[in-house]
Amino acid sequence: MPVGGIQGFTNTWLAAKAYEGDGVVIHNIVDSLPNCERKNFSTLLASVQDGVLTLGGAKFIWIDRLLAKTISGAKATQSVTLSKFDRIATDPTFGKPLAIFILILGLVLSFVPATPIMLLGGTIPKLATPINMLLSAIPQFIIDFITQVILNTLYFAVAMIGFVFGANLVFGIIEEVGYMARISYVFDNIMTRLDLQGKAIIPFVVSFGCTIGGAAGLNHRLGVGCTLCRNLDHCASIVHSLFRCLAPLVIVFIFLIAWLHMILTAKVFGPKLVHP
Repeated sequence: MPVGGIQGFTNTWLAAKAYEGDGVVIHNIVDSLPNCERKNFSTLLASVQDGVLTLGGAKFIWIDRLLAKTISGAKATQSVTLSKFDRIATDPTFGKPLAIFILILGLVLSFVPATPIMLLGGTIPKLATPINMLLSAIPQFIIDFITQVILNTLYFAVAMIGFVFGANLVFGIIEEVGYMARISYVFDNIMTRLDLQGKAIIPFVVSFGCTIGGAAGLNHRLGVGCTLCRNLDHCASIVHSLFRCLAPLVIVFIFLIAWLHMILTAKVFGPKLVHP
């Protein structure tokens, strides 16, 4: 075999191709050999039988030897055991109420870091009194615009910043520990009926605390449902002004109707929403 190979091809590659009976490679090798070595090379090639099969088997034997150094039979036969929490979290029966409980608990805990920021925003409307005193010389409608519109807008913006910060912090921790994947696994069969992934249950539950996060997290196909959720807030405010102490019962009734609507939608349109 020529020292240094031929045209950038190594001796090992050339020998393997010649062993397989590659005519082009054999011709190039013969041309590069001295006359005294060509006869020996031809004799060696003539002694080869089933070179392709033999070389292919040798390659598989080489691969098996490499794998034998990295994979052992004892490790391959070991069974994976789940922790007690994982067994409960992924259980079809107990996993769902556990997920709802943890999501609601996370929603409550999100107000812990959010409360200081929300309290800071609550001090903004208190600036209305000194502003009325300082700007008493300007028209009253300008003062009302500043104290009732601008200050309340700033208060709402700061309060929502606090809530968004708290919710992202708490639910980010829940996601980092891997529990969001378990929630998605548990609710996948149910949410698939609405052409959603299992993790879509999270916006539904978070909507109990803030419909903004729920509407933003839902699938675009449920845009009508998000609109209904926004209108539900206005209807609830009107109901409270009309029914006073009985308003909570009306709110519960509205939630029951909304839940019934979700069930009927899943039953009627579920097969059409799910694509193969």
